Amino acid sequence: MTVPPTRAVVVSWNGAHLLPDCLASLRTQTAADALEVVVVDNASTDGTAELLAREHPWVRVVRSPQNVGFAGGVVLGTRG
Repeated sequence: MTVPPTRAVVVSWNGAHLLPDCLASLRTQTAADALEVVVVDNASTDGTAELLAREHPWVRVVRSPQNVGFAGGVVLGTRG
């Protein structure tokens, strides 16, 4: 049985300290082979983008120049 591709969108604002556990959990999912992980960085100032580039290069990062809130982050993360 083929699992359809799934996109997990994680919206973060100054949440670099939470991302490692969150992303590790997503990597352990049974459908991880068909999982695209997108982290929307909502104009963080805590090194989120640098952490993702350095430690999680498999994650697609969408950087927002301003904090657009959770719903706005989800919209950014679900765009193709």
